[in-house]
Amino acid sequence: MTRRTLSVLMVGACLVVSCEGPPGPPGPQGPAGEQGPLVPAAELKVKRLGLVDATGRERGALEVGPDGPRLVLFDGAGKARAWLSVGEIGPVLSLSDSEEKLRVALMAAPDGPALTMTDSNEKMRVAVGALGGNPTLDLFNAAGKRLWSAP
Repeated sequence: MTRRTLSVLMVGACLVVSCEGPPGPPGPQGPAGEQGPLVPAAELKVKRLGLVDATGRERGALEVGPDGPRLVLFDGAGKARAWLSVGEIGPVLSLSDSEEKLRVALMAAPDGPALTMTDSNEKMRVAVGALGGNPTLDLFNAAGKRLWSAP
């Protein structure tokens, strides 16, 4: 996630919080008694912003941890299923199965993009990359032994 994308998300969060937050003093009354326009907050600083559904169950979170910012999305059972983070190696999109085991990771590392896929035991089975501008494809067995590689 770029700083621009994170900024857009934070501005959106600010607008939602200012529009949906606790009621403040009423604005100027219009002709039919309606409130005046809402004024969004200029800035909102939080370490974690939780996103909840209509029942109050957390379905997502925008947070900052020791490795940097990340967006986490939860399924209906409350399990973390997707992460978008930015750390030392760059942006990473991680997807997990219903047991919260990492299954797919897509990253934009400094030396090139990479995609990895793992089995239900979180053993890497497929790795695709373009590291240093050179495309690579590696297939692994359940024990982690490389079965095939190109180039």
